[in-house]
Amino acid sequence: MKRGFLNSSKAKQLIDNAVFTQQHPSKNRSHKVHLDFRDVATEPGLPDGYESPKLFSREVASSTLEYDPNAYIYTCVPAVNTECLVSGHVKRMIYDTSAFPVLPLPPTRGKAYRIGEAGAKGLGMFSTRLIRAGDLIIDERPMTFSPANNAGSFVNPKIPNSHYTLAQHKQVIQHETEKSRKLLFDRLPLEYQKAFMELANSHEHDGSGSIVGRIRTNGIECVGLRDKDTTGDLGRYTCVCKDISRINHSCCPNANYCWHTESFSVRVYAVRDIPANTEITIAYCEILRTASERAKYLLPYGITSCACSATCIDPALSKISDERRVRFNEGSLSLVPSIDSFTAPKPGEAEDRGSHTAVKWVQEMEEEGFQVTSEYRGAAYMLANMYAYLQDVEKALFYAKKLEGIHKAFEEKTPLFLTEEAVKSSLFYQLGKGRR
Repeated sequence: MKRGFLNSSKAKQLIDNAVFTQQHPSKNRSHKVHLDFRDVATEPGLPDGYESPKLFSREVASSTLEYDPNAYIYTCVPAVNTECLVSGHVKRMIYDTSAFPVLPLPPTRGKAYRIGEAGAKGLGMFSTRLIRAGDLIIDERPMTFSPANNAGSFVNPKIPNSHYTLAQHKQVIQHETEKSRKLLFDRLPLEYQKAFMELANSHEHDGSGSIVGRIRTNGIECVGLRDKDTTGDLGRYTCVCKDISRINHSCCPNANYCWHTESFSVRVYAVRDIPANTEITIAYCEILRTASERAKYLLPYGITSCACSATCIDPALSKISDERRVRFNEGSLSLVPSIDSFTAPKPGEAEDRGSHTAVKWVQEMEEEGFQVTSEYRGAAYMLANMYAYLQDVEKALFYAKKLEGIHKAFEEKTPLFLTEEAVKSSLFYQLGKGRR
């Protein structure tokens, strides 16, 4: 199915700007995606004289890759069983991915979650036993995979539209996008159709259809896959999962998630220890923003007043938390003096006199539950290396071990030492020996 456009320059500009996804500035790799409210038609219906074209979803062979890179195809990827609306370019990207399609990974020490009632939030995901930092909680293939904007919808090019208003252009695009996603939905097995429709829809009153509304509410960005020659918000893809899309937001999340094309799946890891019977949460927005800034990002998910923690509920605690978030987000952290210019302490001074700010950052970020942030990882990493330099093996290990599970959660090779022997053989320890 060819990429569909209205002919007027005004409509083309609208299509370029209408996206279901907004990539929040984040250093945490994972992104929930949503459409800006400005791109929604507020009036129902279609302009007079517009006839919606007929669509079909037949593909001759799901393994076929010889498509126009700008054409859109409905397909079920073999061995994955995810229903996809995908461009020819992205379909080839998927199949050309090294090792595709490997199986999803098994969870660490077996399944450790359940889906259950989460109060006013509806359903959520909860731990059934202690989950350690760095544990893989779930690696799930999605039910649907589709463009994270209106791409793949086909607007009838035979209908004159130069007289349409901007609002009418929006009506047409919104109608055709819903219809194209409904065709994708209709390809799902009945079990998945039921699960999809049971997901939350926070866009029931803004003109979105029931399918697009659920994609907007529950979509997870598939990082690394995008349409040919696109940048920014345009050209990205989103997926909806049966269980992972149940995970609710927290401004101090205990889990991180990321997309993997080689297994065509989303993985969720714990970023700190999660006790049994605790809700598993992720961040729908950049958590180092202030409460008012986070509220704007959360509104499209139907979160009008976040109550995920005491710092969101209590005004006094919220003020303290906002001050910390601004400091962590906008401030810079360095050891004073730095290791490369370290001088012997004066009488009465401690050797680690330059560490106090970094130590305070780590303590406060742990109090806030910010282990998912790169700022936390950077501060702990800095302290581990500083204490290795100062030959303080115990403190070096103390901070290095804080990062062990977090590196697993971000699928990073642990760059630090986890034993006394490893500390003593590290570069910073050896550099520190030379100063004595």
